[in-house]
Amino acid sequence: MNKATTKKRILGGRIGANLICGGISHLISAVIALVLTPFLIRRLGIEMYGFYPVALEAMAVLGLLMGMLTATAVRYVSVEYAGGRRKEAGRYFSTVFFGALLFSAVLAVFSLLFVIFGDRFLNMPQGEVGGIKLFFALMMLSCLIDAVTSVFGAGYVISGRLDLRAVQELSAVLVKAVLLWFLLSGVWTVSVVSVGVAVLASSVASACIRIWLSHVLVPDVVPRWRDFSRAYLWRVLSSGIWYSVDELGGWLTGGGFLMLVNVVYGLEKAGVYSLSLTAARVFGGVLLMLTGVFVPTVTRQFADGDRDALLADVLRCMRMVGFFALVGISMAVGFLNEFLALWLGAENTPLLRLLCVFSLVPMLAVACALPLFQLSVIMNKLRKMALLYVSGSLLGLAAALGLAVFADVGIFGVSAVAFAVRVVWYAVCMPFFGARLLSCEPMRLLLPVLRTHAGGALSVGVIMVLKSVCRIDSLPVLIFLMAVSLCAVLVIGFLSVCGARKLKM
Repeated sequence: MNKATTKKRILGGRIGANLICGGISHLISAVIALVLTPFLIRRLGIEMYGFYPVALEAMAVLGLLMGMLTATAVRYVSVEYAGGRRKEAGRYFSTVFFGALLFSAVLAVFSLLFVIFGDRFLNMPQGEVGGIKLFFALMMLSCLIDAVTSVFGAGYVISGRLDLRAVQELSAVLVKAVLLWFLLSGVWTVSVVSVGVAVLASSVASACIRIWLSHVLVPDVVPRWRDFSRAYLWRVLSSGIWYSVDELGGWLTGGGFLMLVNVVYGLEKAGVYSLSLTAARVFGGVLLMLTGVFVPTVTRQFADGDRDALLADVLRCMRMVGFFALVGISMAVGFLNEFLALWLGAENTPLLRLLCVFSLVPMLAVACALPLFQLSVIMNKLRKMALLYVSGSLLGLAAALGLAVFADVGIFGVSAVAFAVRVVWYAVCMPFFGARLLSCEPMRLLLPVLRTHAGGALSVGVIMVLKSVCRIDSLPVLIFLMAVSLCAVLVIGFLSVCGARKLKM
């Protein structure tokens, strides 16, 4: 066995281990999230629960601002380290860490202003304003802790140990779940503040684990004040700004529309709209994990300058992530009514089901586009992509606002606009940008997208046919039908996304 073959097998084994560990972590996290959602609704009520996703979106805005410094930090540290420039990697690491500390102190002041004046632009029930403001404060503090310590995540990419990142993320989820159950089970006054306490504790636990593992995996990369460089800080900011602008576009099509619903239609409608986004958020986390498995190898290929290998890895990642998205989303859409009936009971309405479909279907395009986005981060080519995305998202949000105010389209119309913006961007625009980055024909990147959508449509059609010929009158029948459908979807997905080729890890 030659050296190249041995290296390839080692990398393949590492990708497989990362994929398995990440998959288990996200599966457990998804189950916990699905169990916690109806628990939170029962304990807090649908209106108070609506503030939880609103707080998550406010945290996302804070994360966007911090992301100008921290979002591309791992890219700089890992590329320099992979190229053998350990000293440069250490300087980037130290610069980002100390810069993030300063930046977080500034943002803490603005976060405090948001907390104090939040009732001026958000609908808050009388008598709960103080608790809601404290809840927002705890959530934002947890966001700042995550952002300041995010650079320590470079250790996972440098060492290729994304399996340990999965362990860290799962540990944080378990801490949050246990605390939520404890605080909302009657031993504490039932309040949305308990959610903030649990999230903050989860962030602290996650940060401690991240810092410790970074010291274990890459002990030669540690923050030193003498390594801080204003030139390096500006270099990271110059690319991080465009990362944040791109993320702003994503936030506008999610959190921006949620905020619009809250302001125009009130708390109850915002709660329904938020519920419709839950499954998409879960799938989004899984897809990010799957894409992240390939980031270390793609980073190494880029650092080595091997464009052919880089294109091959990107296409492999698109097929892999697209395959998993096709299977999961097809099953979710096909059995959406049954799932929502078991999960939410009386909250399962035709409107909620339709909104869920509108939020889930674009995830097929997102799955294929995520590898291209990560590639643009690694290559530091984000500016044009980010500007176009945020412009389109702003136009979409403006269109949704106009329809909501002047045509009274309801949350269905708002969701339809968000659906259109996401599909056009991820299914059409992103492949063309990726083709420019990789200097290849756009059709090479459009083909996985088209195959994924065609396979998804066919899979949902097959599920609907199976449901029409098999009456679901008991749980065993439902489980049997889901098992048969899953087998059919796996075959359809494999043939659609991969063709006759072997699905390689």
